[in-house]
Amino acid sequence: MPHYNIDKNVINKYKNYLPYLKYEKKLKIWRFPIIYQKKNSFFKFCNYVSYILSLSFFSQIFLRKNFDIIFVYATSPIFQVLPAILYKLIKKKPLVIWVQDLWPEVLVDLKIPFNKQLSFLIRPIIEWIYNSSDLILCQSNSFVNSIKKIVKNKNKVVLYYNPSDIKNTLLRSRFKSKTFKILFAGNLGAAQNLEIVIKIAKIIKKNTDNIQINLVGNGNQFSLIKDLINKNKLDDIIKLHGYISVSKVKKYYQKADALLLTLHDGKALNKTIPAKFQTYLAYAKPILVSANGEINNLVKQKKLGLSSRAGYYNNLYINILRLKNMTKKEIDNISLNCIKFYKSDFMLAKNVSYLQKILNKLI
Repeated sequence: MPHYNIDKNVINKYKNYLPYLKYEKKLKIWRFPIIYQKKNSFFKFCNYVSYILSLSFFSQIFLRKNFDIIFVYATSPIFQVLPAILYKLIKKKPLVIWVQDLWPEVLVDLKIPFNKQLSFLIRPIIEWIYNSSDLILCQSNSFVNSIKKIVKNKNKVVLYYNPSDIKNTLLRSRFKSKTFKILFAGNLGAAQNLEIVIKIAKIIKKNTDNIQINLVGNGNQFSLIKDLINKNKLDDIIKLHGYISVSKVKKYYQKADALLLTLHDGKALNKTIPAKFQTYLAYAKPILVSANGEINNLVKQKKLGLSSRAGYYNNLYINILRLKNMTKKEIDNISLNCIKFYKSDFMLAKNVSYLQKILNKLI
């Protein structure tokens, strides 16, 4: 059942206390019951445990037909792979893990109590999980390097970027309005370090720069950001839109002059490519980055925009002004770089074709 930044009506649509079969786009999907995740830690823990137990039990009853591969899209926590390992042992089929969050490093970044002790305790389990797989797909080069250090078979760890199905990548004109518009789209969570946007907005307001920042999305920091905007009287600079459907959010991308990507400094975060990145590339707008590690380096190396270190709000502000004052030719060059990188590494059709080739080798 979905539980992440999802409308309550959608949650009710999927809520069920018994397993049930559903067909979506000719795909057969079995949905198993879990305990709904709420904000407090107890229910989050119950949610994670219920997923493992429910899948481990019901998969043995309902998933009996023959198949070729067990594939796990591994967000957090990594322990969601445990039922798949059990299933692999029973069915004698290859297991593929597509790693989205790096464990146990993510525990430190989330500032979970006793994270160092927990990391020490669970590291052997994580190593066993990775070594129990037949293929590990990593969403960034930094993930590849980290996981290769703890697996016996280094060759089974490969880079596989999160793809996007946006097909129309075009150079889009800018400066349609006098206001320079910056868009941040996606999760408004603690990892995104959105306090930096508040600091930037204060400077913009003080210097009367003709700049507007649009925040589109939802998350556990939404209320905090809303309060900070109101407290500092920044509603003329920052427009907080909340969740907007994929079909409607396109107009915000089209009207934006730059796309903002911010992250806190962290062991796992510095190695992560946020899921919004490929969407940003597809819209061919200059990317403003305030982050360390992989994403910072990619933007610099591929010349996709301007980047500064995580939390350095003055440097981010300077980059905003630099981008605002660039010529059309300079912007077009950045946009072309975005399109080139997107088409070579992130287009869905190309990535699926590559995935089919490597999966066929396992069969």
